[in-house]
Amino acid sequence: MIIRASNCIGLLMRRGRKAPQWLRLMHKAWRSRNSADIASTSMDLCDAPNLNVLLGGQDLVFYSRLFRSDVKALVGWGRKWSGQRAVVLSQSLNKRCLLLEDGFLRSVGRNDPALSVVFDDKGVYYDASQPSKLEDLINCNLSSDEAEAAQSIAQLWRQERVSKYNETSDFEGPLPTRYVLVIDQVAGDLSINYGAAGPAQFAAMLDAALVENPDTTIILKTHPDVAFDPTKGHFDLEKLKQHPRIQNVSTA
Repeated sequence: MIIRASNCIGLLMRRGRKAPQWLRLMHKAWRSRNSADIASTSMDLCDAPNLNVLLGGQDLVFYSRLFRSDVKALVGWGRKWSGQRAVVLSQSLNKRCLLLEDGFLRSVGRNDPALSVVFDDKGVYYDASQPSKLEDLINCNLSSDEAEAAQSIAQLWRQERVSKYNETSDFEGPLPTRYVLVIDQVAGDLSINYGAAGPAQFAAMLDAALVENPDTTIILKTHPDVAFDPTKGHFDLEKLKQHPRIQNVSTA
């Protein structure tokens, strides 16, 4: 006996229960199997707020091999599992592949819906092993109007002091007049491995800053996540507190 997803959802609604995410998305994939242009290999992406707007109003459906589909492109997230699956499927099905990542100016709060997303049909900007669309754009020759617009955007970005997340205020503690900035990243982040680096490079970076600048304070900027869990970073912050030339800066 075959029970359609629509029947299951109707039954759950009549009983006052909400259908689980996977069932709702399978139902959506079934209904849109012949009309959707873009399918995602991630159920979470299908439910992501604002993503359909950022996709130009196109509704994102979940890709399932259970249904025949004439989608034109497959979407996944960066170098995570969904992105890797999107690449493999797009090659086997001869479809376009789009890899998504958080925009460089993403949102106000860390958990707020994304206001910008990076779309790349060639690679991922943090993957040093292969080219990306961003590299192509950097190497493009700009017209005078485009160059002026880019400079205006960069100036406005600095003027308004915006970043990827923008709910916290700037660091308000005292800083030396002259210093060298060393920036940490969350341990295990994909950008480290795909950036041809590893934990040892962070220690080497801090050591080099100390050796090459013997008379200068080193400012260590930790990732916001480290403020809640010091083990997520690459440095022993308690030990570094004893160093006379290292100052840790963290904003949660």
